[in-house]
Amino acid sequence: MTEARRVLAAGGVAAAMLLGVGCSAGSMGSDVAGAVESTLRLRGWDVEEVSCPEGLEADDDSTTCQVTVGGEDYPLEVTSQGSGGGRGIDIDFDASEIPKT
Repeated sequence: MTEARRVLAAGGVAAAMLLGVGCSAGSMGSDVAGAVESTLRLRGWDVEEVSCPEGLEADDDSTTCQVTVGGEDYPLEVTSQGSGGGRGIDIDFDASEIPKT
């Protein structure tokens, strides 16, 4: 199972590493999409596009992003897990069902 955990920093400052993967972004949907896309690319996915309809609040929020790989769209649920120790919002997602084509 491939899980990625991201830090979304409110100011969009330097990347932080958590579970071997990290990036910074704001709480808007396009920033969440950028953070997800960067992580997937770092982990070996040939991502064409990621779009998220909305941002995430700090505590127990979720959104479903669309990830395009190999011309196919895949839903990807992204959840927030709290404040990230004051550094931003920790988000989690499991991309194991998305092929790495």
